[in-house]
Amino acid sequence: MSNVFSVLRASKDLLSALKSVPRAGHGADSNQTALVKRHVSAAYGVATGLMTDSELCWNWGMHRDDLREELRSRLGGNGLGESDGFSEELYFYALRSTQKDAPRPRRMLEVGCGPGWGLDMISRLEQDSSFVGLDLSPKAIEFANKRSSNSQRLKFMQGDAEALPFADAEFDVVLNIESSHNYPHPEKFFAEAVRVLKPGGYLVHADMMTAWLRAHVASIRSDLAQAVEWLADEDISEWVRASIRTRMERNSFFRRTVRDCVAMPGRVLIEPMMMNVYGNVFVREHNGLLSTLFRDQFNKVLNVDTYRLTVGRRRTAA
Repeated sequence: MSNVFSVLRASKDLLSALKSVPRAGHGADSNQTALVKRHVSAAYGVATGLMTDSELCWNWGMHRDDLREELRSRLGGNGLGESDGFSEELYFYALRSTQKDAPRPRRMLEVGCGPGWGLDMISRLEQDSSFVGLDLSPKAIEFANKRSSNSQRLKFMQGDAEALPFADAEFDVVLNIESSHNYPHPEKFFAEAVRVLKPGGYLVHADMMTAWLRAHVASIRSDLAQAVEWLADEDISEWVRASIRTRMERNSFFRRTVRDCVAMPGRVLIEPMMMNVYGNVFVREHNGLLSTLFRDQFNKVLNVDTYRLTVGRRRTAA
C-alpha cells in the first residue's frame, strides 16, 4: 500500500503545483517554477518505479489502421514490443514528416523522454543515427539507461527542458512528445529547442492542449517565425481518442497491465486514477464513480480540449 499512497500523493502534489502557475502576465515566478519542477520530477519518478516491469504506455497514443501497418512493416523483425502499439504509432506519425529528405545519419534529441521507450523504438527505425534522451526525473533516466537496447547509439541524461545542456546547432531533430504541458515556461523550451537545432533541423512537438496552452504555443510560433519555418499545426484529436477509447475498455492491454502491476486493495484507487492519467480526461467517458471523480479533479487543472502536432524546420542563413 505504500506505493499506492506514494502515487496518489505525488499526483496530488503535481496537480496542485501546476494549478498554482499563473496563466497570464509573466507566468510562474522563480518559487512557483521550482515547485512545479520538483513535483514533476517526483511524480514521474514514482510512476517509473510503479511500472518498471512493463512498458504499459508512454503517452496517450494514437491509432490509424494504415499507420499501424506501415509501422509494423518498417520495424520488421523488431516488432512493437510488449505494448498495445498506440504510443509507438504517435512517435512514428510525429517523426514521419521529418524523414523524407533528411540526411542520414542524423543526431536526435528527445526532451521529456521519460523511461526512454519512445526513443528506443525510434532508434530501431533509424539504425545509423544517434540519439540523446533528456528528462527532469533522475529515476526515469536511471531506468532508461539500464534498459536501453542500443547503448552505443542511445544515451539518456537528466536535465531541464527550459535550459538544455547542449551547444548551439547540435541536433538534426528535437522531439517533444506529451511533455510541455508540465513546463512552467513553455516559451523557454521552444527557444532552447531552436537554439540547439542545426540549420535545416526539425522541431517536432505533440501534446495535449488546454485553451491557454494552445493560444500560448500559437504565440510562441509567431515569435519564432523568423528562425523557424512552421510546416504543420495539425489537430490529431480524433486518432488520439481512438487510442484512448480502446485503452479504457475493461480487458484492454492497458487496464490488464495496471491490474498486474498493482495488487488489491490499492488497485481500487490506482486503476481509475491511471485511466485518467492516460486519457479518460480527454474522451470524457465515465467508466465508474472513482474514475469520474479523478477525471473531475484532473480537469480542474488540465481541461484538455484538443491534441495537436506541430512541426517546424530551423531556417538556414540567407
